Amino acid sequence: MKKVAAYCRVSTDKDIQQSSLELQMESYRDIISSHEDWELAEIYADEGKSGTATKSRKEFNRMIIDAQNGKIDYILAKSISRFARNTVDTLEYTRKLRDLGVGVFFEEQGLDTLSVTSEIFLTIHAAFAQEESHSISENMKHGLRNRVAMGIPKWSKTYGYRSENGKFIIDLAQASVVRYIFCSAANGMSLTEIVSSLKEQG
Repeated sequence: MKKVAAYCRVSTDKDIQQSSLELQMESYRDIISSHEDWELAEIYADEGKSGTATKSRKEFNRMIIDAQNGKIDYILAKSISRFARNTVDTLEYTRKLRDLGVGVFFEEQGLDTLSVTSEIFLTIHAAFAQEESHSISENMKHGLRNRVAMGIPKWSKTYGYRSENGKFIIDLAQASVVRYIFCSAANGMSLTEIVSSLKEQG
């Protein structure tokens, strides 16, 4: 019997992503149980973690340790971008696993890291995944900067303002507190001192 694991990841912990994660896990249970010579090792799942670096993903790292301890023979993953969006990490971990005799199968790319030709294709796909992640991040930052420049706050609810028909109107009841915060900062008070002062004022 081949001990087969699966790795799932969603980048946020919102409800819709949580549902997606549960569907991924259930799908892998079905896939593994449909093979007579496979047995489920474990399904590893990281929630609300970025794929750009593996060091912050506890379940991913636990999976690698389990593979080193002989608990896993094969790993299923939805795509290279779900496994890692950093080219160096992708190659480092797939090579490390391959040296242990553990293969990784990426569903979307139809790529098995134990195959002879996998290395070149893995490098290309991993590089594209990393660039895509970087591009998305830069676009989000650019969009946020543009919104700030237009006077649109990052959050729909911003202290000191209220929203009316899509426009932000100064909330006079809260405005005095906002002015106090700005004046305190301008006069050299630290963030901790301002917080303490606001707490004292209720």
